Amino acid sequence: MPISVPNGSWRCAALQASEACFFEDPSIQTHHTALYEALARDTRGVRMCGAAAANCCHLAMGVVDAYVQPDLKPWDVAAGALIIEEAGGRITTWDGLAWSPFDRTFLATNDALYDKVSAAVVRVASLASIQAPRDPLAGHLA
Repeated sequence: MPISVPNGSWRCAALQASEACFFEDPSIQTHHTALYEALARDTRGVRMCGAAAANCCHLAMGVVDAYVQPDLKPWDVAAGALIIEEAGGRITTWDGLAWSPFDRTFLATNDALYDKVSAAVVRVASLASIQAPRDPLAGHLA
C-alpha cells in the first residue's frame, strides 16, 4: 500500500510534529516556545520524536498531520522532504516560499490543512518577531 499524507481538514483534530530546540539567545528561545504553545493549543497536540527524518516519515505515513520546524540543516531533512513530496505532501518555508534544503524553516502538511497551519505559524512568528534563519552557505555550494 503506498504511503500518503493524511487528508484531514479539521484543524482541531490535527496532530503536529516538531522538535524542541535550544537557542543560546533567551529571546529566541522564548519566541519559539510561544510557537510550540500556539500549535499545541490549536491541535490535538505536538509530537516530538527526536529526528527530522522520522517526523517527515510520520507525516508521509499519516501518523501526524503537519510538521513545523525551525533551524534545520540540509542533512536533517532532505531525504524526509522527498518522502513527503512523494506521498503527496506540501512543503514550504514559514513565509510560504518554495522550500529548498538550504532553507532553515520547514512547514509540511497536506493541501487541506496548509492554509490553517501556515496562518498559525505566520501569526505567532510575526507576533514574536521570529526570524526565519537562512543557511549562511546557501548559494555558495554551486
